[in-house]
Amino acid sequence: MFRTSVGAIREKLAKLPQQSNASRRQSSEDAKRRKSTLRAILRKLKQGGHVQNRQLQTWLTEEEFAEFEMLWAEQRELRAELKRKPPSIVEYEVLLKRGLFAEAKADGYKRVNAKAKAKALNDAQRHFELAIEFLTEQLQLDPSLALWVDRNMSDLAKDAAALCGSAMPRCVTSRSADKASGGLQSALQRKNDVKIAVVAKALERCG
Repeated sequence: MFRTSVGAIREKLAKLPQQSNASRRQSSEDAKRRKSTLRAILRKLKQGGHVQNRQLQTWLTEEEFAEFEMLWAEQRELRAELKRKPPSIVEYEVLLKRGLFAEAKADGYKRVNAKAKAKALNDAQRHFELAIEFLTEQLQLDPSLALWVDRNMSDLAKDAAALCGSAMPRCVTSRSADKASGGLQSALQRKNDVKIAVVAKALERCG
């Protein structure tokens, strides 16, 4: 359980008054000071510096800080979701590992053992084909599983020549060097990045 859920923050945002009234009451000097401070905060964040939530809360409006809380809560929920890997994705990874093992075995053979090498490559190809067939079927049954895969499946399903280890789809949680940056993983943001987006948006509103 998170201390602050996305739903609770959205309710909080809905109850907040429009910030235009508060903005009108600000003096010209207060507005300039706020804008200058937000610029300094944004510069620090972009340089990788740490800005405490307390400081953000001081210089953002109540609505803007609630927006930051909501965006970061969504990121925490996404991280929790990535820990709950669907069973069909786990099964696909088992099939993929069999193909990768056979491919690595083929790479280990020397030229003098061409026959054994060819057999291992055929085994790898067969396992990759089975893996693609299984994953394609699962995606047809549940299209949302595409979020767990790092690349588009349509081309691989049609092109048998592409079925080599480096081209095979990976789960977005994989640590493989061959993993692409697609699916759920591509939506992940660091807390610092969320702060940058919110402060930059606040500066735009300042005019």
